[in-house]
Amino acid sequence: MAKRPNNANLTEEIISEAKRQAVAFEVQRLTAAAAREMRRTRPIPKCQFCNEEHPTKTCENFTAAEKKNLVIQYKLCFICLNKHNHHPAKCRTLRHQEELCTKKQCFNTYSLHHRTICVEPEHPQVSPPAGNGKAGNGKSLADRILEM
Repeated sequence: MAKRPNNANLTEEIISEAKRQAVAFEVQRLTAAAAREMRRTRPIPKCQFCNEEHPTKTCENFTAAEKKNLVIQYKLCFICLNKHNHHPAKCRTLRHQEELCTKKQCFNTYSLHHRTICVEPEHPQVSPPAGNGKAGNGKSLADRILEM
């Protein structure tokens, strides 16, 4: 068997190349971590209604009716309250249903909008009459509901 030549220069070259690659890898790791951190910390968005430092959906400077008029005036999206010039079907807020209005009359009329700009009043709950559950005409509440 032939012995390998003992080349000190080759060993030093391999070690220096390994060090160079380790430094390059560490720089790449730090750069990627810094990029992730920059994406994570976003500036506070400005309100589309009053231009103050808070999200548009939390603005308390206007009533719901005023907000709805401002949405129309500034041509904002009725669903997300932002000016992204997107089709309502592609609005990202549709993925977060908790932001949408859930009032029954809005749902029944297919009025899809953000919950903070809803101007429809809530219908008061019908309370059952006192007594045996029968109204003056002798019908129970269940019977009257079935007639509707």
